[in-house]
Amino acid sequence: MRKAYLHIGLPKTATTSIQKSLSESRQELRNNGLLYPGDDIDHALMIPTFHQNGGQHFRFARRNMSPENAVEASTTFIAGLVEEFRQFDGDVLISSEYFSDIDQSKVVELRDFFAKSGLVLEIVCYVRHPVAQVTSSLNQRIKLGRTTLEEGLVALAWQSSRITLEPYLSALGRKNLHVRSFNQAVVKGPTNDLLSIVGYHGSLDNVKQLRGNDSLSMAGVFLVDQINQLYGDSSQHRKKRQLMLGVGGQKFQLPAATASLVEERGQEEVAWLKQTFQVEPLGPESNDCYQTPFDEEAIRDIVQLMVRVGYRL
Repeated sequence: MRKAYLHIGLPKTATTSIQKSLSESRQELRNNGLLYPGDDIDHALMIPTFHQNGGQHFRFARRNMSPENAVEASTTFIAGLVEEFRQFDGDVLISSEYFSDIDQSKVVELRDFFAKSGLVLEIVCYVRHPVAQVTSSLNQRIKLGRTTLEEGLVALAWQSSRITLEPYLSALGRKNLHVRSFNQAVVKGPTNDLLSIVGYHGSLDNVKQLRGNDSLSMAGVFLVDQINQLYGDSSQHRKKRQLMLGVGGQKFQLPAATASLVEERGQEEVAWLKQTFQVEPLGPESNDCYQTPFDEEAIRDIVQLMVRVGYRL
């Protein structure tokens, strides 16, 4: 029976990179029996129909789209998907990280929606160790101006893989979930790894491998954090924040004490992944954690970098 593979993230597992690569390789995938439907990079327009928040989902609010317009766009989009499913006789691959927090009733609706087109729903999800997810998410949120470093180190929020996966597990059963450690995915590349999971038969050499979001270095995080606090979120400074992606040096990591705290809080989640899916995402090595504050010389270097890109301090 034909299958519909739904790739749901999790956050900071190269989802954007995977979506860009699949989108740019649509025709190649189709020629080899795998449909990546639609024309957009991802399938977020399914969310107003298949998410409990409907058209009020934050994804559309951030784009200044009213709930009514979001639902209307979703209805049109899904009608197009159904027609593509009808005209294609192979498997289907759908990707949207916004499916990572839907409740069980919506999973059932998704299952039934695909079943009407003769497709069995299976889930693909990549997971990271809580320390790795907190580190990467904090980097991203600072880069986008959505939090300060101080606030982020206090909040220590991450999206629980257990909370994400339990509704799918209950509605679909273990055999229909493909859960992989992100550490495994990076070995062959996230896009290639995903295509291997779904049984893609074409040559992976012909599938484009595109990058998604770039991360800030340790110095870059400190710089952007100061820019956010000093100058706010004007468009001018959003552009200058992007320049900080070119600041090299040590990669961003949590302070050692903070990483230990996250590791302690995440033990139960990691144990659940191992027991349920035989997946054990790797935690950080001790030397991956940020150990000491910047000294005066390092601070001077940061100030010089800020002046170099046009800031007066």
